[in-house]
Amino acid sequence: MRSALRFDQLVLRSCCSTNTKSTCLIKGTQQLRFLATPSSGDEKKRWWQKFGGRSGEMKIVGTVIVGIVSWFVDSAIQRRDSKEQLELKGINKKIRDLYGPLYGNRLVRNTSYKAALGEHQSVKEYLQSAKDRNDPEMIRKWRTYVLNVLYPLDEKAERLILHNAHLIAADGNFPEEFEHFLESCAHFKFVIQHWKNESGELRRSDKFTEFDFRWGTNTSSVEHDRVLDHVSTRYSKLRTRQKELSLDGSDDRKLANIFLRLFK
Repeated sequence: MRSALRFDQLVLRSCCSTNTKSTCLIKGTQQLRFLATPSSGDEKKRWWQKFGGRSGEMKIVGTVIVGIVSWFVDSAIQRRDSKEQLELKGINKKIRDLYGPLYGNRLVRNTSYKAALGEHQSVKEYLQSAKDRNDPEMIRKWRTYVLNVLYPLDEKAERLILHNAHLIAADGNFPEEFEHFLESCAHFKFVIQHWKNESGELRRSDKFTEFDFRWGTNTSSVEHDRVLDHVSTRYSKLRTRQKELSLDGSDDRKLANIFLRLFK
């Protein structure tokens, strides 16, 4: 009786050793159909007794059904895994090449900007303070800090956006924050040229005029807070989706294994 109960597994195992899952199921079903149609009455009786009567027959049919279902479940999970792996690969690239470095860049830029202003709340307030004190040296210090610290950070952010525009475009329309940032950076390069003399060095503070105290001649029109907010939001969403995809694959595989063990 014990050998009869395992007959269904032996039949499937014999064909699965050299065939794919789908071919195995077809051949296994054909063998079972052949065995299920004995040629004589005595053979029918012996076959029925040998394989446990209706109980054995149901086990054989059940094994075939479970095999078919498990194959479809496994195939569906593999297709979904392939799709999610492709999405995960794209997200990893966006984080690694664009949004990760850009997020860190904007955080450093924001911190450096606040450090330069000190007790002042904005560049306008800083420039107004310099004008009220009639202190052109404050303007020169600001420009030196911009050229040595802030502007290099903006240049790096500009390169990141330009070199990875294809990753940005994959999400839909080009963000307004990035578009405005690039336009303002291009204009600011022109503004910086007014800071320098014929030798390409910063003009001395004693050569400054009222024009040098103006907001438009000392900063760009970039709304850096908006850029940081956009990058921060996008980076957070990508990280969340990255974690979801990393967990989903392993969870689905565990559920499939549990399902298969239930019917063994």
